[in-house]
Amino acid sequence: MFGGIPARLAQVVDTARVPVHIVFTRMMPAARVALTSGPQAVGGPIRLQHTATIKRPAAEVFAAVANPETYPHWSPSVPRVQKLTAGPLGVGTRFQAMAPGFGQGELEISEYEKPTRVLIRAGTAVVDGTHLFLLRPEGDDTRVEQVARMKLKGPVVIMTPIALMWLAWTLHGDTERLKAYLARQAPRGRTDHGLPQ
Repeated sequence: MFGGIPARLAQVVDTARVPVHIVFTRMMPAARVALTSGPQAVGGPIRLQHTATIKRPAAEVFAAVANPETYPHWSPSVPRVQKLTAGPLGVGTRFQAMAPGFGQGELEISEYEKPTRVLIRAGTAVVDGTHLFLLRPEGDDTRVEQVARMKLKGPVVIMTPIALMWLAWTLHGDTERLKAYLARQAPRGRTDHGLPQ
């Protein structure tokens, strides 16, 4: 189901014997992702936080993270996104997205404060979640704090411990890919990334 997880992360995920927070600590020391709260039992909600500095101005970073149509360029977990609503980006803008392992669903911008804050809501038949990006300019760089929440639904709730590992791995990996994506955009000095706003 979670094809992006290294095989070792799918091992030893038996919450009857090993608490989720212990599995997380042992498996993810290099990911620099904070488990700020986790499922107390299989099926509980997950909340993870990740902070990193991106060597691009806040306007450029915001243009990428606030527009889900850029996600396929730097997030393998969302390979296809299509804007559903007309007009400029803002609160209420909706997108159709495909996420391998989770199926087709919708993304919606719930908070939009350019260029410092955007909250994206996501929902499919098997998962609901939110992804908050908080941007703080630091000279020519940008400090990016991400807070991701996820809750599985239906029979797949038994996969919650693995979903925890997958989400942590994804936050870390996507941030590194976002840095590379923005670096490729830099020579053009663009903040629209060639996409309609």
